Amino acid sequence: MKEIEKLNKYVIVPNVGFYGGFQYDGEDIHLCDDHDTDEGYDFKVTQKIQGDVLITDMERTYLRKNGKKVTEKSHQEVEIEKGQLLVYVEGMGYTIPEYRMCTVEEAIGQYELLKG
Repeated sequence: MKEIEKLNKYVIVPNVGFYGGFQYDGEDIHLCDDHDTDEGYDFKVTQKIQGDVLITDMERTYLRKNGKKVTEKSHQEVEIEKGQLLVYVEGMGYTIPEYRMCTVEEAIGQYELLKG
């Protein structure tokens, strides 16, 4: 009977989508005034960082399947610290990522280590 002589290395297929982002440097900054419209959907988000607080004002208007128009409005304030990574997510604006993230260069370096 044949026996396994060598195991190959496998990893979960990497997510090759990327997010634009930046690390907060402690300075007040205007982040965005975005407006996106599509068939039956309207989205507006305004964001800024002021005094170590990420301030987001958002308005979404969309049509339900039954044709009813719905408008959602929200105001959110989140304390952040210098060095905090913020990434841009379409339809949401800048957010604190839910997962640990790294630059593309750092990811390539980590995968190169796996080859060895």
